[in-house]
Amino acid sequence: MNAKMDASKLLKNLDRLEKNLNNNVQTAIINIAQKVVDTAKNIVPVRTGELRDSITYEVKEEGVEIRAGADHASYVEYGTLRMQAQQFFFPSVNAHKQALIKEIDKELMRGIK
Repeated sequence: MNAKMDASKLLKNLDRLEKNLNNNVQTAIINIAQKVVDTAKNIVPVRTGELRDSITYEVKEEGVEIRAGADHASYVEYGTLRMQAQQFFFPSVNAHKQALIKEIDKELMRGIK
């Protein structure tokens, strides 16, 4: 007596599930990254607009990178000996951390169902 179990269909379905989950989670991360950028642009102090315009995100293989690319971004965020900090970057990131966790959780649960 023999019993044969073919796992190829299961593995194919798991591969499809993984791809769908990756796509859904990546989309959620991109959506939150855009919200972080929008928040940072709304609260950053503006003199010339260079700093505000340098706040962007870039999709990477491992996720999303949010940056303020102007040379003086860190001076504004952290301050200097002569200038008080005017934080805009990390408050924007922190404001959306819980939303990111909820979005990823929602996408994972949606993919499992």
